[in-house]
Amino acid sequence: MPSDSASPAQVSQALRIVDDAWDELRRSLVIQQHLGLPLVRLPDLSLEEAQRRSRVGHSLLSRIDALDASDLPADLALTLRVVRFHARTWSRQADWYWFVIDPLGLGLFGMFLPTAYCGGYVLNVVHGALAAFTFASPDDADRYLTLVADYERLIDQGTERTAGQGARGLLIPKVQIHQARTLIQALRSAACAAIQVAPARLPANVGADFLRELDERISHGIEPAFERLSCVFSEKYVAQAPDTVGLVNMRVARRCIRSW
Repeated sequence: MPSDSASPAQVSQALRIVDDAWDELRRSLVIQQHLGLPLVRLPDLSLEEAQRRSRVGHSLLSRIDALDASDLPADLALTLRVVRFHARTWSRQADWYWFVIDPLGLGLFGMFLPTAYCGGYVLNVVHGALAAFTFASPDDADRYLTLVADYERLIDQGTERTAGQGARGLLIPKVQIHQARTLIQALRSAACAAIQVAPARLPANVGADFLRELDERISHGIEPAFERLSCVFSEKYVAQAPDTVGLVNMRVARRCIRSW
Protein backbone atom coordinates (compact mmCIF):
# COMPACT_ATOMS: atom_id res chain seq x y z
CA MET A 1 0.00 0.00 0.00
CA PRO A 2 1.24 3.53 -0.75
CA SER A 3 2.52 5.44 2.25
CA ASP A 4 4.15 8.74 3.08
CA SER A 5 7.66 7.28 3.52
CA ALA A 6 8.87 7.95 -0.02
CA SER A 7 12.18 9.76 -0.36
CA PRO A 8 12.24 13.32 -1.73
CA ALA A 9 13.94 11.95 -4.85
CA GLN A 10 11.07 9.49 -5.47
CA VAL A 11 8.46 12.20 -5.00
CA SER A 12 10.38 14.54 -7.30
CA GLN A 13 10.62 11.89 -10.02
CA ALA A 14 6.92 11.11 -9.72
CA LEU A 15 5.98 14.78 -9.92
CA ARG A 16 8.12 15.26 -13.04
CA ILE A 17 6.32 12.35 -14.68
CA VAL A 18 2.94 13.87 -13.79
CA ASP A 19 4.05 17.29 -15.09
CA ASP A 20 5.23 15.82 -18.39
CA ALA A 21 1.97 13.88 -18.80
CA TRP A 22 0.01 17.04 -18.07
CA ASP A 23 2.04 18.92 -20.71
CA GLU A 24 1.03 16.26 -23.22
CA LEU A 25 -2.63 16.26 -22.21
CA ARG A 26 -2.67 20.05 -22.38
CA ARG A 27 -1.93 19.88 -26.10
CA SER A 28 -5.62 19.00 -26.58
CA LEU A 29 -7.71 21.87 -27.89
CA VAL A 30 -10.54 20.98 -25.50
CA ILE A 31 -8.23 21.08 -22.48
CA GLN A 32 -6.87 24.43 -23.64
CA GLN A 33 -10.40 25.78 -23.87
CA HIS A 34 -11.22 24.60 -20.35
CA LEU A 35 -8.07 26.30 -19.09
CA GLY A 36 -8.87 29.54 -20.92
CA LEU A 37 -5.61 29.40 -22.88
CA PRO A 38 -5.22 31.38 -26.12
CA LEU A 39 -5.74 29.41 -29.31
CA VAL A 40 -2.36 29.04 -31.02
CA ARG A 41 -2.67 25.77 -32.96
CA LEU A 42 -5.24 23.33 -34.23
CA PRO A 43 -5.22 19.54 -33.77
CA ASP A 44 -2.62 17.55 -35.70
CA LEU A 45 -4.06 14.47 -37.44
CA SER A 46 -0.86 13.27 -39.09
CA LEU A 47 0.86 9.91 -38.74
CA GLU A 48 3.95 11.80 -37.58
CA GLU A 49 1.98 13.26 -34.66
CA ALA A 50 0.66 9.80 -33.75
CA GLN A 51 4.24 8.52 -33.79
CA ARG A 52 5.41 11.42 -31.61
CA ARG A 53 2.65 10.77 -29.11
CA SER A 54 3.49 7.07 -29.06
CA ARG A 55 7.08 7.93 -28.17
CA VAL A 56 5.83 10.14 -25.35
CA GLY A 57 3.61 7.34 -24.08
CA HIS A 58 6.38 4.74 -24.17
CA SER A 59 8.75 7.12 -22.39
CA LEU A 60 6.25 7.81 -19.63
CA LEU A 61 5.55 4.11 -19.14
CA SER A 62 9.27 3.35 -18.88
CA ARG A 63 9.75 6.08 -16.31
CA ILE A 64 6.79 4.87 -14.25
CA ASP A 65 8.05 1.28 -14.37
CA ALA A 66 11.48 2.42 -13.17
CA LEU A 67 9.96 4.21 -10.19
CA ASP A 68 9.19 2.45 -6.94
CA ALA A 69 5.73 3.85 -6.26
CA SER A 70 4.98 1.67 -3.26
CA ASP A 71 6.03 4.33 -0.76
CA LEU A 72 4.51 7.33 -2.51
CA PRO A 73 1.71 9.31 -0.86
CA ALA A 74 -1.65 7.83 -1.80
CA ASP A 75 -2.80 10.81 -3.87
CA LEU A 76 0.42 10.87 -5.89
CA ALA A 77 0.35 7.10 -6.40
CA LEU A 78 -3.24 7.36 -7.66
CA THR A 79 -2.28 10.18 -10.02
CA LEU A 80 0.49 8.01 -11.46
CA ARG A 81 -2.08 5.29 -12.14
CA VAL A 82 -4.09 7.81 -14.14
CA VAL A 83 -0.93 8.84 -15.99
CA ARG A 84 -0.21 5.20 -16.77
CA PHE A 85 -3.71 4.81 -18.23
CA HIS A 86 -3.20 7.78 -20.56
CA ALA A 87 0.37 6.80 -21.39
CA ARG A 88 -0.71 3.29 -22.44
CA THR A 89 -3.26 4.79 -24.79
CA TRP A 90 -0.77 7.28 -26.21
CA SER A 91 1.88 4.58 -26.66
CA ARG A 92 -0.31 2.68 -29.12
CA GLN A 93 -1.53 5.52 -31.30
CA ALA A 94 1.06 4.97 -34.04
CA ASP A 95 0.01 1.30 -34.29
CA TRP A 96 -3.65 2.28 -34.33
CA TYR A 97 -3.34 5.24 -36.68
CA TRP A 98 -4.89 3.76 -39.81
CA PHE A 99 -7.68 2.03 -37.88
CA VAL A 100 -8.83 4.45 -35.18
CA ILE A 101 -7.84 8.01 -34.35
CA ASP A 102 -8.30 10.33 -31.40
CA PRO A 103 -8.41 13.76 -33.09
CA LEU A 104 -8.86 15.77 -29.88
CA GLY A 105 -6.38 13.84 -27.76
CA LEU A 106 -8.99 12.94 -25.16
CA GLY A 107 -9.30 9.20 -25.66
CA LEU A 108 -12.40 9.54 -27.86
CA PHE A 109 -11.55 7.37 -30.85
CA GLY A 110 -13.26 7.13 -34.21
CA MET A 111 -12.47 5.06 -37.27
CA PHE A 112 -13.27 7.35 -40.20
CA LEU A 113 -12.67 11.10 -40.08
CA PRO A 114 -15.44 12.08 -42.56
CA THR A 115 -18.13 11.08 -40.06
CA ALA A 116 -20.12 13.13 -37.59
CA TYR A 117 -18.70 11.53 -34.43
CA CYS A 118 -15.04 11.76 -35.47
CA GLY A 119 -14.06 14.52 -37.92
CA GLY A 120 -17.36 16.34 -37.56
CA TYR A 121 -16.92 16.52 -33.81
CA VAL A 122 -13.39 17.89 -33.93
CA LEU A 123 -14.24 20.47 -36.60
CA ASN A 124 -17.25 21.70 -34.67
CA VAL A 125 -14.99 22.23 -31.65
CA VAL A 126 -12.54 24.12 -33.86
CA HIS A 127 -15.36 26.22 -35.34
CA GLY A 128 -16.52 27.18 -31.87
CA ALA A 129 -13.00 28.20 -30.88
CA LEU A 130 -12.55 30.32 -34.01
CA ALA A 131 -15.96 31.96 -33.67
CA ALA A 132 -15.08 32.91 -30.07
CA PHE A 133 -11.60 34.22 -30.95
CA THR A 134 -10.92 37.59 -29.33
CA PHE A 135 -9.14 40.33 -31.25
CA ALA A 136 -7.38 42.75 -28.93
CA SER A 137 -4.41 43.78 -31.07
CA PRO A 138 -2.91 43.49 -34.56
CA ASP A 139 -0.89 40.52 -33.25
CA ASP A 140 -4.17 38.69 -32.65
CA ALA A 141 -5.16 39.33 -36.26
CA ASP A 142 -1.90 37.81 -37.48
CA ARG A 143 -2.38 34.83 -35.16
CA TYR A 144 -5.89 34.34 -36.50
CA LEU A 145 -4.67 34.28 -40.11
CA THR A 146 -2.09 31.68 -39.09
CA LEU A 147 -4.87 29.56 -37.58
CA VAL A 148 -6.87 29.83 -40.81
CA ALA A 149 -3.88 28.51 -42.74
CA ASP A 150 -3.58 25.79 -40.12
CA TYR A 151 -7.23 24.88 -40.73
CA GLU A 152 -6.41 24.11 -44.35
CA ARG A 153 -3.62 21.82 -43.11
CA LEU A 154 -6.10 20.10 -40.78
CA ILE A 155 -8.50 19.30 -43.63
CA ASP A 156 -5.68 18.09 -45.87
CA GLN A 157 -4.50 15.74 -43.12
CA GLY A 158 -8.01 14.34 -42.98
CA THR A 159 -7.87 13.83 -46.74
CA GLU A 160 -4.49 12.10 -46.56
CA ARG A 161 -5.62 9.75 -43.82
CA THR A 162 -8.91 8.86 -45.55
CA ALA A 163 -7.10 8.17 -48.82
CA GLY A 164 -4.44 6.19 -46.95
CA GLN A 165 -7.10 4.08 -45.28
CA GLY A 166 -8.62 3.34 -48.66
CA ALA A 167 -5.25 2.26 -50.01
CA ARG A 168 -5.05 -0.19 -47.09
CA GLY A 169 -8.50 -1.65 -47.72
CA LEU A 170 -10.29 0.34 -45.02
CA LEU A 171 -13.18 2.03 -46.80
CA ILE A 172 -16.33 3.68 -45.56
CA PRO A 173 -19.36 1.45 -46.35
CA LYS A 174 -21.38 2.48 -49.39
CA VAL A 175 -24.40 3.37 -47.29
CA GLN A 176 -22.30 5.85 -45.32
CA ILE A 177 -20.52 7.52 -48.24
CA HIS A 178 -23.54 9.66 -49.10
CA GLN A 179 -23.72 10.76 -45.47
CA ALA A 180 -20.01 11.56 -45.52
CA ARG A 181 -20.37 13.70 -48.63
CA THR A 182 -23.32 15.55 -47.11
CA LEU A 183 -21.38 16.09 -43.89
CA ILE A 184 -18.35 17.45 -45.74
CA GLN A 185 -20.49 20.04 -47.54
CA ALA A 186 -22.19 21.02 -44.28
CA LEU A 187 -18.84 21.37 -42.53
CA ARG A 188 -17.52 23.42 -45.43
CA SER A 189 -20.38 25.90 -45.04
CA ALA A 190 -20.01 25.90 -41.26
CA ALA A 191 -16.26 26.53 -41.56
CA CYS A 192 -16.71 29.53 -43.85
CA ALA A 193 -19.30 31.00 -41.47
CA ALA A 194 -17.21 30.37 -38.35
CA ILE A 195 -13.98 31.69 -39.84
CA GLN A 196 -15.49 34.90 -41.19
CA VAL A 197 -15.01 37.86 -38.86
CA ALA A 198 -17.53 40.68 -38.52
CA PRO A 199 -15.83 44.11 -38.58
CA ALA A 200 -17.34 44.88 -35.17
CA ARG A 201 -15.12 42.16 -33.64
CA LEU A 202 -11.93 43.91 -34.75
CA PRO A 203 -9.99 46.66 -32.97
CA ALA A 204 -9.82 50.02 -34.66
CA ASN A 205 -6.32 49.46 -36.05
CA VAL A 206 -7.29 46.21 -37.82
CA GLY A 207 -9.64 46.45 -40.75
CA ALA A 208 -9.94 46.15 -44.51
CA ASP A 209 -6.55 44.58 -45.27
CA PHE A 210 -7.13 41.85 -42.71
CA LEU A 211 -10.62 41.09 -44.02
CA ARG A 212 -9.37 40.92 -47.62
CA GLU A 213 -6.60 38.53 -46.61
CA LEU A 214 -9.10 36.44 -44.65
CA ASP A 215 -11.46 36.18 -47.64
CA GLU A 216 -8.50 35.19 -49.78
CA ARG A 217 -7.50 32.39 -47.43
CA ILE A 218 -11.04 31.08 -47.26
CA SER A 219 -11.64 31.06 -51.01
CA HIS A 220 -8.17 29.87 -52.04
CA GLY A 221 -7.34 27.68 -49.06
CA ILE A 222 -10.25 26.42 -47.00
CA GLU A 223 -12.79 25.77 -49.76
CA PRO A 224 -10.32 23.95 -52.06
CA ALA A 225 -9.21 21.83 -49.08
CA PHE A 226 -12.78 20.64 -48.55
CA GLU A 227 -13.06 19.98 -52.28
CA ARG A 228 -9.94 17.79 -52.10
CA LEU A 229 -11.51 15.86 -49.23
CA SER A 230 -14.72 15.31 -51.22
CA CYS A 231 -12.71 14.02 -54.17
CA VAL A 232 -11.45 11.07 -52.11
CA PHE A 233 -14.86 9.47 -52.68
CA SER A 234 -14.20 8.78 -56.36
CA GLU A 235 -16.03 6.24 -58.49
CA LYS A 236 -13.21 3.79 -57.78
CA TYR A 237 -13.56 4.32 -54.02
CA VAL A 238 -17.33 3.77 -54.16
CA ALA A 239 -16.95 0.65 -56.29
CA GLN A 240 -14.53 -0.88 -53.80
CA ALA A 241 -16.47 0.16 -50.67
CA PRO A 242 -18.25 -2.63 -48.76
CA ASP A 243 -21.98 -3.02 -49.28
CA THR A 244 -22.67 -3.67 -45.61
CA VAL A 245 -21.44 -2.11 -42.39
CA GLY A 246 -19.24 -3.60 -39.68
CA LEU A 247 -15.65 -4.71 -39.14
CA VAL A 248 -16.60 -8.12 -40.51
CA ASN A 249 -16.09 -6.54 -43.96
CA MET A 250 -12.59 -5.30 -43.17
CA ARG A 251 -10.08 -8.10 -42.96
CA VAL A 252 -7.16 -5.75 -42.29
CA ALA A 253 -8.94 -4.25 -39.30
CA ARG A 254 -9.94 -7.67 -37.94
CA ARG A 255 -6.33 -8.89 -38.07
CA CYS A 256 -5.17 -5.76 -36.28
CA ILE A 257 -7.84 -6.00 -33.56
CA ARG A 258 -6.94 -9.63 -32.88
CA SER A 259 -3.32 -8.59 -32.40
CA TRP A 260 -4.33 -6.05 -29.71
